Amino acid sequence: MHLSLRRLITVAGLLLSCTLAPIAHAEKADALKDAVIEAGKSFYDLKKNLNVLSLGVTITRGTLLIQADNATIQEEKDGTQIVTLLGKNHGLITFRQKMDGPNERWLEGEAEKAVYNEKTEIVVFTTRAKVRNIEANKVMQEQFGEYLSYDSRNEVLTGTNSVSGEHDTAKPRTQLILRSKSASGTTQAQ
Repeated sequence: MHLSLRRLITVAGLLLSCTLAPIAHAEKADALKDAVIEAGKSFYDLKKNLNVLSLGVTITRGTLLIQADNATIQEEKDGTQIVTLLGKNHGLITFRQKMDGPNERWLEGEAEKAVYNEKTEIVVFTTRAKVRNIEANKVMQEQFGEYLSYDSRNEVLTGTNSVSGEHDTAKPRTQLILRSKSASGTTQAQ
């Protein structure tokens, strides 16, 4: 179970790698902090190599905070793991972490579901997915979509308008907003 909890920490780090600005990096001091994972209930099936955390899952490490209702960690036959974080009843998982640099920079986001595949090193956020880059309490960049994927090996962020990852012409398009730093009407962080 200890190894599975470390996988959740890895997912936390990858969630934060979904930065929209290539110069933003998670606060370096967070890597030196202990990770604390809390859940209302934990169940580990040794035969199926399945760890299930439920009834509210909170992951904290320094400035990192991830909240979900449930999390599952499935170990595949090759030893790699797939981690799934879920919101309850169409609720959202959320994450937030301070970024290195000046001006109080934060990265935060949400989605109904996040899946990290250790083998491919890809994290996928689906359904009402949103990632925001915040500087000095102002939202500077936002990306919205039904599917936001981050390939950490290739450092590629992909957004589409359907949970399948394919563009659906019948649905609204994904949206990326780059706000001007000098704009007086910049939306405040929530």
